This record gives sequence, structure tokens and C-alpha cells, in this order.
Amino acid sequence: MPTPVIGLVLLYLLLTLRIVKLEWVEGLGMFLISLIGFLFVPSGIQIANDLGILKREGLQILLVILVATVVLLVVTAYVTRLVIAIHKRIMGGQQHDSIN
Repeated sequence: MPTPVIGLVLLYLLLTLRIVKLEWVEGLGMFLISLIGFLFVPSGIQIANDLGILKREGLQILLVILVATVVLLVVTAYVTRLVIAIHKRIMGGQQHDSIN
């Protein structure tokens, strides 16, 4: 599982369990969102440098990206369901009844 996904799951848990307050991370989150284009520029430059590899191995790379994306989405969905179920069990089913 990619490290950013683990970080997001941990942040979600910490926010849900009220260990970390939204106000503590909201400013940094908004700042990072404002820089998102800048953060992806190095990736775009690297892709431009490796166009020869993309020509030779493009289909295989695309297949790996698609499979990894689907696996990531499925794992994220099941982890989210697990966290919601644990949260419901801890809270006694009183809150968040509309989430299924």
C-alpha cells in the first residue's frame, strides 16, 4: 500500500477519534492544495525525459497503472468500511446511521 494512502488513513483515524483537531491540519492542507500543480511538475518533467521507455513499454506501464489504481480503490473502500464499522461499534451505533 502506498505511503500517502497509509498517511491519509492514519489522519482520518486521528481526526475521527478526535486525537487531532481539524483546525490543526486545515491550514497546512489548504496550503498543500494550493501548491499541488507545483508538486507534480517534477513528475511531468521525468515523464518527458523517459519518452523512449514509454514508447517501448507504454502498454505494460498503462496496464500496471490501471491494475494498481483499481486495487488501491478497492483496498481504500474496504478499509473505509472497516473503520466505519469499528467507529459504529465504539459509538454504540448511535451516530452516523446514514452511512452504509
